[in-house]
This record gives sequence, structure tokens and C-alpha cells, in this order.
Amino acid sequence: MNVENRPQLTTRYGQAKFKVKDHGAIHNLDYHITKKGGTITHKTEENIYEFMNSIENLVYDPDTTWFYDGMYQKNTDREIEVIHAYDEEKNIIVVFKRSTGEFITTCQLKPEERTELLETRNFGGGKD
Repeated sequence: MNVENRPQLTTRYGQAKFKVKDHGAIHNLDYHITKKGGTITHKTEENIYEFMNSIENLVYDPDTTWFYDGMYQKNTDREIEVIHAYDEEKNIIVVFKRSTGEFITTCQLKPEERTELLETRNFGGGKD
């Protein structure tokens, strides 16, 4: 994905396949409810490509908010510098590794996660 004046970003098939099961529902893919109340999207070719398209659409959406100096899993042993693309209307974040532009994860933010993102540019992990 190459958006003018922004770093080159990519969503690799393998990572999308890994993430679509738990995060497909927030990207409007078919899902079913688990016994614990969560959602599962089947890892079909169609769903994986639709998931990737949804991420790309969010990246190209002019209303997406960008955080180029974000952190993911701050203050943990998984801490990494990232770029966050955030759709405020849908409350969905897409996280890309800053050094490579590769897709890491996506989710719909809980209220406390949204506050943390907007105040600290961090998503996940410990507090400062």
C-alpha cells in the first residue's frame, strides 16, 4: 500500500491468515459466536483476501487518523515501534511495524485502549 506522503505499508497473506480468525468480524466478515461469547471467522481464501482488502481500505481512507510514532506492547518484552492507522468512526486500529511497514494486528479498541492510544500513542502492553 502506497499512500502519498506516507511510509510504504504491506499486509502479507500469512499474517492476514493468522489474524483473520480472531479479527475478521470487526472487518465485516462472516463469523460465528463462540461458547465464551467471542467471534471466529473461518480462514477461507475469500475471507483472508477480504480481510486484507478491508485493511487496505482503512489505510487509503482519508478520514483515517495516523500515529507515526506509536508503540505496540510498550513496557513488555514484545515492545515494538509501530505506525497506527485508526478509524475513529468504527473504532478500529491497524498496527504496522515501523521499520518494515508490515501489518502486525488489528482490533476494535475498548474505551480504555482508545484513551491510551490518543493520550500516549501506545496500544497494548503496560502503562508508563
